[in-house]
Amino acid sequence: MTQTDDRDHERLATQVRARRVELGFSQAAMAERAGISKGTCRRIEEGQPIRDTNYVKVDGALGWAPGSCAAIRDGGDPTPASGEAPAVEPFRLIREEDIGDAVMIMAVKNSELSAAEIRAMRDGVIEELKQRGLL
Repeated sequence: MTQTDDRDHERLATQVRARRVELGFSQAAMAERAGISKGTCRRIEEGQPIRDTNYVKVDGALGWAPGSCAAIRDGGDPTPASGEAPAVEPFRLIREEDIGDAVMIMAVKNSELSAAEIRAMRDGVIEELKQRGLL
């Protein structure tokens, strides 16, 4: 794979991740909507290539016209699908600070951990949620 190909897939990864988050989908929810595996969803968001047939499925799950993923890789922009946008379930936006506060409160209430250990736990939970694509 050439260096240009890597950048093209990184560009696609950034736009797919942004659109998924905009719609309020977790990686698992997007994978289910698209009819692809969670691993395939993770690979596209890591900038790795996937099968061409799966790109079309991702297009549909994100409310893009077929060929949008290919267009993004070629330096273009996605095209909104004609007709209805994908049904988006309501979600509540959770801020990183809210999660951190909740972890700290529960740790203080339920353990004998030091303040430094509690902060490390909070940071670990936030990092894990980021790696899973939930934050």
